[in-house]
Amino acid sequence: MDHHTWSARTRAFRAPIRLVIIFRSASAGRRLGEFADRLAAKVMGFFGKETRFDLTGELLAFRIATVDVVATRAAAITGANVLQQLIQFLVLYVSLRGIQSGVSAQATVGEALGAFVTAQPVGSQGGWV
Repeated sequence: MDHHTWSARTRAFRAPIRLVIIFRSASAGRRLGEFADRLAAKVMGFFGKETRFDLTGELLAFRIATVDVVATRAAAITGANVLQQLIQFLVLYVSLRGIQSGVSAQATVGEALGAFVTAQPVGSQGGWV
Protein backbone atom coordinates (compact mmCIF):
# COMPACT_ATOMS: atom_id res chain seq x y z
CA MET A 1 0.00 0.00 0.00
CA ASP A 2 1.49 3.32 -1.02
CA HIS A 3 1.69 6.44 1.15
CA HIS A 4 -1.21 8.28 -0.54
CA THR A 5 -3.62 5.37 -0.12
CA TRP A 6 -2.65 4.97 3.53
CA SER A 7 -3.00 8.70 4.17
CA ALA A 8 -6.46 8.83 2.55
CA ARG A 9 -7.67 5.85 4.57
CA THR A 10 -6.45 7.21 7.88
CA ARG A 11 -7.91 10.64 7.08
CA ALA A 12 -11.31 9.04 6.56
CA PHE A 13 -11.18 7.70 10.13
CA ARG A 14 -9.68 10.74 11.87
CA ALA A 15 -12.44 13.24 11.02
CA PRO A 16 -15.28 11.23 12.63
CA ILE A 17 -13.13 10.66 15.72
CA ARG A 18 -12.64 14.42 16.07
CA LEU A 19 -16.39 14.96 15.78
CA VAL A 20 -17.03 12.37 18.50
CA ILE A 21 -14.54 14.15 20.75
CA ILE A 22 -16.26 17.50 20.13
CA PHE A 23 -19.77 16.16 20.72
CA ARG A 24 -18.92 13.98 23.70
CA SER A 25 -18.46 16.85 26.11
CA ALA A 26 -17.84 20.57 26.16
CA SER A 27 -14.55 20.12 28.00
CA ALA A 28 -13.25 17.66 25.40
CA GLY A 29 -14.31 20.06 22.63
CA ARG A 30 -12.59 22.90 24.46
CA ARG A 31 -9.34 20.90 24.76
CA LEU A 32 -9.43 20.03 21.05
CA GLY A 33 -10.15 23.67 20.20
CA GLU A 34 -7.27 24.90 22.37
CA PHE A 35 -4.95 22.41 20.66
CA ALA A 36 -6.15 23.66 17.25
CA ASP A 37 -5.61 27.28 18.37
CA ARG A 38 -2.01 26.50 19.42
CA LEU A 39 -1.34 24.64 16.18
CA ALA A 40 -2.82 27.45 14.08
CA ALA A 41 -0.76 30.03 15.97
CA LYS A 42 2.44 28.06 15.26
CA VAL A 43 1.62 27.67 11.58
CA MET A 44 0.63 31.32 11.18
CA GLY A 45 3.70 32.39 13.18
CA PHE A 46 5.88 30.45 10.76
CA PHE A 47 4.57 32.70 7.99
CA GLY A 48 4.93 35.82 10.14
CA LYS A 49 1.18 36.31 10.56
CA GLU A 50 -0.94 36.51 13.67
CA THR A 51 -4.04 34.41 14.16
CA ARG A 52 -7.26 36.38 13.96
CA PHE A 53 -9.69 33.62 14.79
CA ASP A 54 -10.79 31.63 17.81
CA LEU A 55 -11.08 27.94 16.94
CA THR A 56 -12.07 27.02 20.49
CA GLY A 57 -15.07 29.34 20.43
CA GLU A 58 -16.04 28.19 16.95
CA LEU A 59 -15.87 24.51 17.92
CA LEU A 60 -17.93 25.06 21.06
CA ALA A 61 -20.54 27.09 19.15
CA PHE A 62 -20.69 24.32 16.52
CA ARG A 63 -21.13 21.73 19.29
CA ILE A 64 -23.93 23.66 20.98
CA ALA A 65 -25.79 24.25 17.72
CA THR A 66 -25.45 20.65 16.56
CA VAL A 67 -26.39 19.06 19.89
CA ASP A 68 -29.41 21.36 20.08
CA VAL A 69 -30.60 20.44 16.58
CA VAL A 70 -30.11 16.71 17.14
CA ALA A 71 -31.83 16.82 20.54
CA THR A 72 -34.88 18.70 19.28
CA ARG A 73 -35.15 17.11 15.80
CA ALA A 74 -34.03 13.50 16.36
CA ALA A 75 -37.31 12.00 15.10
CA ALA A 76 -37.32 14.15 11.96
CA ILE A 77 -33.66 13.34 11.21
CA THR A 78 -34.29 9.61 11.65
CA GLY A 79 -37.45 9.74 9.54
CA ALA A 80 -35.67 11.61 6.75
CA ASN A 81 -32.86 9.06 6.72
CA VAL A 82 -35.28 6.10 6.59
CA LEU A 83 -37.34 7.80 3.87
CA GLN A 84 -34.24 8.51 1.80
CA GLN A 85 -33.18 4.85 1.99
CA LEU A 86 -36.70 3.67 1.13
CA ILE A 87 -36.91 5.97 -1.90
CA GLN A 88 -33.54 4.75 -3.15
CA PHE A 89 -34.76 1.16 -2.87
CA LEU A 90 -38.03 1.95 -4.64
CA VAL A 91 -36.16 3.60 -7.52
CA LEU A 92 -34.04 0.46 -7.87
CA TYR A 93 -37.06 -1.84 -7.69
CA VAL A 94 -39.14 0.14 -10.21
CA SER A 95 -36.12 0.31 -12.53
CA LEU A 96 -35.67 -3.45 -12.29
CA ARG A 97 -39.34 -4.04 -13.05
CA GLY A 98 -39.15 -1.67 -16.03
CA ILE A 99 -36.07 -3.39 -17.44
CA GLN A 100 -37.66 -6.82 -16.99
CA SER A 101 -41.00 -6.03 -18.63
CA GLY A 102 -41.98 -8.85 -20.95
CA VAL A 103 -39.58 -11.29 -19.29
CA SER A 104 -41.20 -14.33 -17.70
CA ALA A 105 -38.94 -14.44 -14.61
CA GLN A 106 -38.88 -11.11 -12.79
CA ALA A 107 -36.87 -10.14 -9.73
CA THR A 108 -38.73 -10.47 -6.44
CA VAL A 109 -38.76 -7.77 -3.77
CA GLY A 110 -36.33 -9.90 -1.74
CA GLU A 111 -33.88 -10.18 -4.62
CA ALA A 112 -34.10 -6.44 -5.27
CA LEU A 113 -33.51 -5.78 -1.57
CA GLY A 114 -30.46 -8.08 -1.66
CA ALA A 115 -29.07 -6.14 -4.63
CA PHE A 116 -29.78 -2.85 -2.87
CA VAL A 117 -28.03 -3.88 0.34
CA THR A 118 -25.05 -5.23 -1.59
CA ALA A 119 -24.73 -1.97 -3.53
CA GLN A 120 -24.58 0.17 -0.37
CA PRO A 121 -20.99 0.94 0.66
CA VAL A 122 -20.08 -0.28 4.15
CA GLY A 123 -20.14 2.50 6.75
CA SER A 124 -21.87 4.93 4.43
CA GLN A 125 -25.25 6.63 4.52
CA GLY A 126 -26.10 6.81 0.85
CA GLY A 127 -22.68 7.83 -0.44
CA TRP A 128 -19.11 6.71 -0.83
CA VAL A 129 -16.73 7.19 2.07
